[in-house]
Amino acid sequence: MSRQGGVMEIRVTEWAKAFTRGLGLRIFLAFLPPIALTWIFFVLYLGKLADETILWWVATAGLLGITSGSVVVVWLILATIPPLRRMIEVTSTLAHGELTVEIPYLKRQDETGELARALEVFKQHVVELSGIAAIKAEKENDIGKRRELMSLADALEGEVEGTIKQVMVQAETMTRSAGDVAGAIRRMEGLYTTLSAASSEAQANVNAVASATDELASASREIAGQMARTIGITQEAVIKAEEADATMRELATVSTRIGEVLQLINLIAGQTNLLALNATIEAARAGEAGKGFAVVAGEVKTLAGQTAKAVSTIAEQVEGIRVATENGVKAIEAVGRTIDEVNNVATAVAAAVEQQEASTRQISSSAQNASQQAEKVSCDAAAISDEVMNVDGLASQMESSSSEVTSHLNNMERRLNGILVHTVGSDGKNMGRAGKPLHAAVQRGSKQHSCQLAEADMEFANLIGFQAEIGAELDLAIEGFGPVHVRVREASASGVLVEFNLDSVTKARFGEFLFGYQAADQFFIKLAKSSARTVEQTFERALANGEITIEDLFDRDYKPIPGTNPQQLTTRFLEFADRILPPIQEEILKADSKIVFGLGVNQDGYVSAHHLHCSKPQGPDPVWNAANCRNRRLFNNRAELAGVTHTQDYLVQTYIRDMGGGNVMLLKDASAPIMVRGRHWGGLRLGYKL
Repeated sequence: MSRQGGVMEIRVTEWAKAFTRGLGLRIFLAFLPPIALTWIFFVLYLGKLADETILWWVATAGLLGITSGSVVVVWLILATIPPLRRMIEVTSTLAHGELTVEIPYLKRQDETGELARALEVFKQHVVELSGIAAIKAEKENDIGKRRELMSLADALEGEVEGTIKQVMVQAETMTRSAGDVAGAIRRMEGLYTTLSAASSEAQANVNAVASATDELASASREIAGQMARTIGITQEAVIKAEEADATMRELATVSTRIGEVLQLINLIAGQTNLLALNATIEAARAGEAGKGFAVVAGEVKTLAGQTAKAVSTIAEQVEGIRVATENGVKAIEAVGRTIDEVNNVATAVAAAVEQQEASTRQISSSAQNASQQAEKVSCDAAAISDEVMNVDGLASQMESSSSEVTSHLNNMERRLNGILVHTVGSDGKNMGRAGKPLHAAVQRGSKQHSCQLAEADMEFANLIGFQAEIGAELDLAIEGFGPVHVRVREASASGVLVEFNLDSVTKARFGEFLFGYQAADQFFIKLAKSSARTVEQTFERALANGEITIEDLFDRDYKPIPGTNPQQLTTRFLEFADRILPPIQEEILKADSKIVFGLGVNQDGYVSAHHLHCSKPQGPDPVWNAANCRNRRLFNNRAELAGVTHTQDYLVQTYIRDMGGGNVMLLKDASAPIMVRGRHWGGLRLGYKL
């Protein structure tokens, strides 16, 4: 059925066949006897097989048969034409859209009844199709609002998804940081335990050192006192030794003098002995007169001998005294030198002891300070332990909170992912899919099972929360649409994959239900795809002609251009792109007034060549530059990168775009990949207004 020029054209093949089938049979039966008799008469006449009487009777019977057949035919026509005309009137009424007309003759059991019932079936079909047309008209009237709402939802999804992704990254970073903090805290706890033990041991050692230094200081003070007394004694000994040395020297001098006196006495004794000898001689000469003198001379001689002997003995003793005195002097000198050395050593030891005592006092003071510091460190370590416990609790709380935040963000992302993302596979079969699960119910016998349809498209859907064997036929009631018939293709633990079995009318309605607002994007999608092919072909020709190398075309080593704000960059393919891309891109702008941009962009979001009206040289104002100098820049937010990194047949997005100068615009972005010699260079992004 179709509606053209306000008149409904209806094919009546079925009811026409039904009508003519019975009527033709009756006419044939009415004329069969006279035709048979006429044929017999003709045969007999030709064959001369009967006489004239028989031929007359046969001719008469044939004529009567023809007459009766004609009467029957006239009766049949008169009985059929009025109902047929009535059926034609009803059909004409239906053709003009008057669906309230009643179909007559529905209860008749002849051909007219069959025709009426067939016409009633067609009337019901017309009613159904009129309802579909009304639904379609209503949908077409609502399409603008739906597209606007869907686009806003898509834009909101893009912004929220980008924010959620960033927050999730931060949450993951916070989770990792919390884990790192927890690990650091555990290490700090270990270090604190080691520090506490070392601090206690150090404090004990410091206390021991302090005690030892106190004892050492006391011993040093005692040694210093003893050394002071020793120095005094040695100094007194030095004085005594010097006095003894002087005495011994005087004794040596006296001994020398005694020796000299003894020599003199010995000389006198010798002279006396000589005198006695002379006196003896003279006495002998004197005779008797000289006997007395001889006795005196003898006594004098004896006395002189004794004196000489005594002097000799004294001389020997004096010599011994002299030698002993000299040895004593030498010994006293040695003692003096030793005492001097002892005095020097004692003085040095005293100085060292004094220095040691000072060092000991300093060590003692330092040890006491160290003991106090060790005690403080121990207290601080205890405080650190308390803080570590607090931080550990906070880290655990932060880790729990970050996990909860991540969970909430995931849930929020799932809740906000209720829009349609338009993607088409390279085979052209998948015209898109529902962005959110559809609620449905499966009727099996007397029981109804609730479930969800996920990733539904025109051919397949995942039926979540329901199990059935492969090949099973199911009746689904989809919320917001109605009943559909499906067949199970695959089964898994989470559910089944079903294939839709839809007639053309239901399929059209289901397509509208899933993708009602996609049709308006098809022009821009086709333009993006064809422009991407143009860029690919241009690049391929340039490579073949040697205008650029494949390495330079895929160069991603961006060099900042000095003095630019916003920052502009250069690559090895910049000069080539400035020459090749603008003609293609300017033609895209001319295709429709809604188009804002159409650009060839590499996978990093690098726009080497922009449209001419926003590729001006930069000035001193960065705000003006952002709006008017958009070439040679990186545009790499979530939506911008999605348009140049995908390898699908195309991708349609809605997002809020910063146009520079404080201007933002809600745009749709249709993109198609650019492939060069089998490698993904980037994409052709086409932005257009809603």
